[in-house]
Amino acid sequence: MTQLNNLKEILKKEFFVESEILEEKDRDKFGDEFSMKRDIKSHKCINYLLFRLDPNKTIPFPYFNNDIGLSKICDYLMFVQKNNTLYILLIELKLGSDSATKQLLSSEEFAKFIINSGKRVGFEFTEELHFRKVKISESALMRPKTAKDICKKDENDIIHYNHKSEFQIMEILFIE
Repeated sequence: MTQLNNLKEILKKEFFVESEILEEKDRDKFGDEFSMKRDIKSHKCINYLLFRLDPNKTIPFPYFNNDIGLSKICDYLMFVQKNNTLYILLIELKLGSDSATKQLLSSEEFAKFIINSGKRVGFEFTEELHFRKVKISESALMRPKTAKDICKKDENDIIHYNHKSEFQIMEILFIE
């Protein structure tokens, strides 16, 4: 059984997204809706599962006090298996230039909890887990100035991914 199949067994299917698009919708202060989308681009040797806890529909961590930021979670968790390696891409889409650090860090802890909970009841996962914290922003302040800036890791290990229309999984997997 693959690691992705293990995750399908552990997590409720209602939280898996059957889509090849990452999308964030929001409303401005006037009530107008706007969104950002990125087409997911994969390769034949890459299998993935896309997981989403929609905070507008689900309270991700109902046991925490919302005022202190512990209930934050990113928009998507993408579980990617390449050979025997499991990559966990934590993806936060931002329509503005706000920080994504709290969402990405809490999502990393949540993903570790999923894997460790599965191991505790007998599911096997590789020791080779690789986390990628990814922020995708529509903000003019975050637009790349050079080709190197399209996919760049900052001092907090957050990858600022600035392709305008797509999300290339392989690019994220191999960033150092």
